[in-house]
Amino acid sequence: MAERVSDELAVHNVDLHYHAGQEREPGCTLEDHLQHAQMTGRRIIGVTDHSEYFIGGEVLQEGTYPYEFSLAGLECFHDEVRRASLLFPELRVLFGPELSMHQDLSEVPNRVAEISDFFPCEAPDVSDDHPSNTDQYTARVGEIRRLMDRCGIPAFLAHPFRSAIDARLVFSPIAPGMAAMDARPEFDFPDDELNRFFMLDVRALARQCASHAVPIEVNGQALLRVILLNLPVLSDLFCGAHRIMCQEGVELVPGSDQHEFRTGFGGRGGCHVPWQVFERLGVGLPDMPLARRLAGRA
Repeated sequence: MAERVSDELAVHNVDLHYHAGQEREPGCTLEDHLQHAQMTGRRIIGVTDHSEYFIGGEVLQEGTYPYEFSLAGLECFHDEVRRASLLFPELRVLFGPELSMHQDLSEVPNRVAEISDFFPCEAPDVSDDHPSNTDQYTARVGEIRRLMDRCGIPAFLAHPFRSAIDARLVFSPIAPGMAAMDARPEFDFPDDELNRFFMLDVRALARQCASHAVPIEVNGQALLRVILLNLPVLSDLFCGAHRIMCQEGVELVPGSDQHEFRTGFGGRGGCHVPWQVFERLGVGLPDMPLARRLAGRA
C-alpha cells in the first residue's frame, strides 16, 4: 500500500490510535469512521480497539455490539477493517489492537500478532506511591520489549501521562495553587517538578524506553483534557514531560485516541492528533522511524 501515500506528510496526517470497534456509536459504521478520518486530514490510520473487549477481559454493558467478545470477534473486526480500507484508497489503514494494562503481554495469543500491524500498549494506572509507579512503568516497558521481540511487530507505550492527568485534574479537585501558576512557554521545568506532577520519575521512564527502544505515544485525549481546563501551564507541563523523552532519545508516536466523533460541535466532535506538542518540541515525521515504517517508507 506504500504507493498510495504521498511523501508529503505532516504530523496531523498520522494517527496511530483511532478507535473504531466495539464502542462505535449506534448506527455508526466502520466506513463512517474511515470517512471521518479522511475528511479530517488523516492519511495514515491505526485502527484499534481495547483488547479486553475481545480476549481475556471484561464485557461491555448490555447492548448490541458489532463483534463477538472473543478472538473470533477480533478476527472479524480485522477482516472488516481490511475490506473497508479498499473503499478509501487515499488512506493507509493499519490494524493495531490496544493491549490492556491488565493484560499479561507474555500471554498475547500468536494469532493476535499474526493479524496485527502494531500494538499500542496501555500504561499502568498511577497511585499515590510515586516510586511504585516508576517501578510499574519501567517494568511495563520491559514487557513491551519482550512482546516486540516475540511477535516481530512494533509496539509503543500508549498515553503514559494520562493517568496522572486524570488523578490530578479530572477525577479529583484541582489543587488550589494550580490556577495561580504562571505559564512556562519554554517548559523549563526541573525534573523534580515534573516528577511530582506526573507521579513518577519521568526521566527514569525515558531512559528505560530509550534503552529498550520502546516509543511512547503523545496522546490526543490526554492533551485535550489538559486544554479544556484553560490553564496554559498544564500544556507546558505536558510538553515538558515529552521534552525529557526527546532528550533521552525516545521516539514519539502521534495518536489521537479518538473514540466517537458524532457528539459535540453539531455532530462533529472527536479528538485531534496532538500536532501542537510535536510543533513545540520541533519534532517531525523524519524523527519518527516507527511512524515512517508503518507509513511504508522507512
